[in-house]
Amino acid sequence: MNKILHITAKTDWEMAKAKGIYTPPSFNKEGFIHCSMAHQIIDVAEFNFKNQNNLVLLEIDLNQLQSPVKFEDLYESGEDFPHIYGALNLEAVSQVFSFPTPFQLPAELKKSFPFEIKGKRIILKKHNEDLAGTMFASIDEDRKRLRKFLPWVDSTKSKDDSLEYLKLAAKWWLEASLFDYGIYTIDGIYMGGFGVHNIAWAHNRAELGYWINGKYEGQGYVSEAAKLIEEVLWGLGFNRIEIRCSSANIRSANLPQKNGYTLEGTLRQECIEQGEYRDTLIFAKLRSD
Repeated sequence: MNKILHITAKTDWEMAKAKGIYTPPSFNKEGFIHCSMAHQIIDVAEFNFKNQNNLVLLEIDLNQLQSPVKFEDLYESGEDFPHIYGALNLEAVSQVFSFPTPFQLPAELKKSFPFEIKGKRIILKKHNEDLAGTMFASIDEDRKRLRKFLPWVDSTKSKDDSLEYLKLAAKWWLEASLFDYGIYTIDGIYMGGFGVHNIAWAHNRAELGYWINGKYEGQGYVSEAAKLIEEVLWGLGFNRIEIRCSSANIRSANLPQKNGYTLEGTLRQECIEQGEYRDTLIFAKLRSD
């Protein structure tokens, strides 16, 4: 994500436009400008600006920003936040939104998924084409196990097939129809994939999908990835998250069962998998759960 957000008083923004440069009142004391990603901004607003009026939300283009930015967790919140170490040049502000209470993310920003999400043991990273060889090798070495429940494994026969998928994933990301991440250890070892798909933007609903190389299975990495993605989805205003899997895929079904999802039903003989009809389990979690 090459955009970050900052909340300020409308009067401070008007003064900045007159001066040609922006620094908030807290800048001289703290030495940086507090910013957030789209999925973080509502929690920040409710914590720091509750009951305040006449606020605006600045969308800042990192490609146009002249001052350096650091993503860091200065307050041991468990999340990295972007901080601008210097003044904000006005040409870096790509949009300004009125930001009244009750706080809601502007519709234009709702599809702003972060390129990277950092957890305690893992990092989720937006795919890039350089991953093709590593992705294919991980699939190929665990092909026998993975193909049992993942129909795309059989059609992934070479590095070029993985590259073609990564190109499609980049296209789908731009279209906001699917957001696919690689799962990495903190040390940068690629373990598998985690995606947000079947997105119903009008209904604030999405589905999660995931796979992991057998070497890393059963160690809680996918559960950690799910929790990280959930926080992003709630922050972007989603209300319902679904996980669907084969009734025979015990490990996949364990994840929603252990993470507060409700089994809402079974679609009997819903599709054909490996030449046989399969039952599909539907799990869901609501923001209010």
